[in-house]
Amino acid sequence: FPEYSDLRCAPDGALWLRPFDVTNGRLGQGSDWIRFSADGSRTSIALPQAFRTFRIERDKMWGTVPDSLGVESVVWVGLDALQILENSPAVTNVVPDRPSSASR
Repeated sequence: FPEYSDLRCAPDGALWLRPFDVTNGRLGQGSDWIRFSADGSRTSIALPQAFRTFRIERDKMWGTVPDSLGVESVVWVGLDALQILENSPAVTNVVPDRPSSASR
């Protein structure tokens, strides 16, 4: 199996990789993403399982989510909060893989 199932480039120079998930029936496209920023920092995030990403912008990740009847709606997740979330002990789905420059 491949290491990653998707690669996206964001306008801010960040690269987004989606690790291949053998437990997911959607062609290995799980809900986890790894963001490599232009300065080399790395952040891992986990989105809701039903969220299907189709566009990543500087401050938003666009996708679709089905309702209880299976009807898909277009939604977005704000990415500008990642810096705040990385420093919050209450958030478990955003994990910095390397300390930020502010904590050094």
